[in-house]
Amino acid sequence: VHEIDDIVHKFLLLTIIAIAIIIVVCVLASNFIIGKVIGMLDEVVDAMQKISSGNLKIPNLEVRSQDEIGILADGVNLMRQELQNIIKSVAQSSEKVSASSEELTAVTNEGSDTISVMAQNTAAMGEDAAVLTFMVGDLEEIIHDMRTKMHTLHESSNTMDEVAKGSASNAAVGKEKSDFAIDIHIIHIIHKNL
Repeated sequence: VHEIDDIVHKFLLLTIIAIAIIIVVCVLASNFIIGKVIGMLDEVVDAMQKISSGNLKIPNLEVRSQDEIGILADGVNLMRQELQNIIKSVAQSSEKVSASSEELTAVTNEGSDTISVMAQNTAAMGEDAAVLTFMVGDLEEIIHDMRTKMHTLHESSNTMDEVAKGSASNAAVGKEKSDFAIDIHIIHIIHKNL
């Protein structure tokens, strides 16, 4: 009877220890993952703030994963490159417009050709602005999607914590039931021996 008691107590103790270890590992893992995700998201937000303030000389973000944050980082890199291309294109267009204006002043006979070149350059600038507007809209959608997924991840972490606490509570109830069953078994054995 004492041996059975010892076995049951050891089993319950090992179960409780295993559940406690699982809870600690789950909490540590979720905190590590959330911290890593938030760190990468902070890098992306910082880069976007620098780009929005006009700093296009920042280095490319390191794309460390293929998940939404990796896609977002890649999108920020692409947006920065496209903005640089647009600015170069605008500068080139401005130079062409300036050159065309000088030609227009110098040679009035070529006025219609110069106006045509200016119109083409203006159309190219408008297309570049449309591309930029489209990219900004895409990035806003990606950021909104990331916020939603971060909120879901946080809720999942809370749910895991509640499940782990419930498992510990169930283990305690199981120990009580096992103790009760052992007591009944002992009483039954004593009854048989009487």
